[in-house]
Amino acid sequence: MVELFEVKALDFWSFGGLKNFQAGVDTYRKPVFPPDIMKFFHIVDLNKLIPVAVFLKKEDEIYLPVPADLLQPRKGEKGELKISPLIKKGKLPEGALTDLESFKVLPFIEKSEVKYEGAKGYLPFGKLKNYFTENRIYGADTDNLKGLDYFVSFEPKVGLTLNFDTFSAEESRLYFTFAVRPKKDTSLVVVFKKKNDDSAKIEEGIYHIGGETRVSKVQKVENEEFQNFLEEKINICKGKLYKIYLLSHTYIDGKLEIEKTLLRVGNVDFELVWAFTKGKEWISGYKKPAVEMLLPSTVLVLKAKDDALTNRLNYIGAKTKLPIYEGKDEKKLKEEEVFLHDYGWNWGILIPTEV
Repeated sequence: MVELFEVKALDFWSFGGLKNFQAGVDTYRKPVFPPDIMKFFHIVDLNKLIPVAVFLKKEDEIYLPVPADLLQPRKGEKGELKISPLIKKGKLPEGALTDLESFKVLPFIEKSEVKYEGAKGYLPFGKLKNYFTENRIYGADTDNLKGLDYFVSFEPKVGLTLNFDTFSAEESRLYFTFAVRPKKDTSLVVVFKKKNDDSAKIEEGIYHIGGETRVSKVQKVENEEFQNFLEEKINICKGKLYKIYLLSHTYIDGKLEIEKTLLRVGNVDFELVWAFTKGKEWISGYKKPAVEMLLPSTVLVLKAKDDALTNRLNYIGAKTKLPIYEGKDEKKLKEEEVFLHDYGWNWGILIPTEV
């Protein structure tokens, strides 16, 4: 069961990256927006509820980052969005997709004189629903793509490191950050997945979200169409192709290697056919694995090894070591090997490609 919660900034947000930042020691803090799921770990009991995705909301529309296999006309030309076709087997690169990088080749759309490049920005769920259910894109063009400036503005801020022993400023310890100021009717929507306890819930209210002790109002929001879509089941047929659109940072155990890498998605085994990546990022820290992970909106193409009925909202199974507190009230940490999806990492949406 999934629930959606809206996060409204009461002033502004301050979201840094996954790298540690020390004011005055580091001089520049790059804003990361939308934030990763980790920013919401503290408002839930991760044994009962996990955040699996963070989206943007404008008025009543939920916006998702464009999938990595969507294309737009090059050089700012107007036109329809297309889905990148799979390159024929004879043109595939030999060996592994080293370092999680996909084969770099200019996509070619048959019967079209328009040249394409990877689409950038965000699309409302209504424009992407057919992509998720039929592997087709209807009625979506470059006018529907929205950049971050449609949702927020980034305001530069200068800080000064203070010495609280002498109640004075530290010399030569300026640092620079950015405030993320939401524009009118802009908020975040976080998708939470319940585990086995249907009674688990999030208390609505005011929470510290992000850095600089900034607060946001967190409240439940209903979007029946989107929630029903996420809770659907799909039939998996052996030998057919499927995609998985990654909602959260995802760790793959080993290299991505065409026709050799096997991935277990929920209760089904798949063979990797292709990868449209958005890149990778090193993640480490509390409840975060010290590994490189694929970025959200990456799209993996998979071939089913079995017949099965499974969930559309699903996870890629992978284990790694996480630093875990030994007890609820303990501050001592120990390393423990866990499944990453138990903390909200590695989740995505399964997409049939042959409907």
